[in-house]
Amino acid sequence: MGEINADTAYVGGVKIAKQEFAEIVRENGDVFAQSDFDGIVGLAYPSMAAYNFNPLFDNIMQQKLLDRNVFSFYFSRQEGSRSSELTLGGWDTDHFQGELHFHNVVNKYYWLLDADNILVNGQDVGLCKHGCKVVADTGTSLLTGPSDDLYDLLDTLNIDENCKNAKELPKLTFVLDGINYDLDANDYVMKIDSQGNEIAYDTFASIDSFVEMGANCQCVGSFMPLDIPSPQGPAWILGDTFLSKYYSVYDRDNDRVGFARAK
Repeated sequence: MGEINADTAYVGGVKIAKQEFAEIVRENGDVFAQSDFDGIVGLAYPSMAAYNFNPLFDNIMQQKLLDRNVFSFYFSRQEGSRSSELTLGGWDTDHFQGELHFHNVVNKYYWLLDADNILVNGQDVGLCKHGCKVVADTGTSLLTGPSDDLYDLLDTLNIDENCKNAKELPKLTFVLDGINYDLDANDYVMKIDSQGNEIAYDTFASIDSFVEMGANCQCVGSFMPLDIPSPQGPAWILGDTFLSKYYSVYDRDNDRVGFARAK
């Protein structure tokens, strides 16, 4: 339970006046007490916002605080690193390599994009019949998909919980506007230790070390079923599993999302 208040918000050197926010005054459970964050900043389109209030970035736009109404995310894959970065007003070429490819937003609610296909080892296995929708969302930790399709994908991947087939697991590819965005096994498989904690990505020097890491570990796919209702859904969510491999740019001036291979 809570109330709507407003205050001046600061993000780096950007000062946003009269930013409305929901202030929690009573919480059932201890989600925020147990987490390393104190709240959630929505960066989707204002049509998603409650009570017709303006999200933070829309106030930035209305107050003309940036030369370009663009923001970008880089996620470090190293445990304890402080190099992850939100860039306002553009993107940071130091954090990605190769070309930045842009894809048009098709529904201004989520950052919703059209996908041509979803491939497993380059093969169409029926996960994206006649095209499908994908959402770029930094607030979702895993990759999500419509329940039936997601379970079909898990059956196709057949991830061994003892990690015995990690070397043989196929490449998963999201195809957008003819551009292939590949995820390998060490991108979409989490390794869990005997206490239930994820073993950090940078622990593994190679896929061989990934396989050999401790007999008491378990391999788990970084996937979750989620049925997004119409008209936005059904859709897949490209969460942090995807966005830690691909630098992402969110362009409100041109309503498009850009991806490039993160360094």
